[in-house]
Formats: sequence, structure tokens, C-alpha cells
Amino acid sequence: MFAGINSKNERRIISNIYEKGRVFYEKNDFENAKKTYSKINEIIINQDLKNRFGYNIDQIYINLGISYLASNEIQKSCESFRKVGDETNFKVRNYLKKFCK
Repeated sequence: MFAGINSKNERRIISNIYEKGRVFYEKNDFENAKKTYSKINEIIINQDLKNRFGYNIDQIYINLGISYLASNEIQKSCESFRKVGDETNFKVRNYLKKFCK
């Protein structure tokens, strides 16, 4: 769906996913948070995009992973956390060590 996004739309699309998902996430509405945050998987994340929007992209994947954990979807949560990094990345290290053996 978003594979062909251009730089004009990138910030809007990523910010939209982040903000809409965050509203659901903060209300512990994890089902709607998962639906919203999972739209990030429709975007091809290259290094340039990661360099420009890395914080938001990482936070989307972390919140998506936590939302999956809250729904007891451990495999999907681990896949989301691994998109941020491995056990050397302190943002996701503890999640990976505790839930993703």
C-alpha cells in the first residue's frame, strides 16, 4: 500500500501511524493499536527512511510488540522487537531476553 511513498508523504504517513496508534496504545486498546501500528509493515523501510524517521519507526515497532504481548501473541511481538534490533540494542534487549527465547 505505501511501498511507493515519496519524501513529501513519508513524514505524514509515519507520523499518522505513530500518533493514531499511540492514542489507542495509551488507552490500553491494544487491538486497535495493533491494527494501526501494523500499517508500518506495508512501508518499505530503507536506510534513508530509517535515518530520517528512526525514532518514530522504532517506537512504532516497540509499541506494536508490546501490544502483541498484551494479546499473548508472542511470536508476532518478537518479530516486531527484532525489527528494532537484537539483544545488543537496549531499546528492545529486555523484551527479547524475556519473551523471545
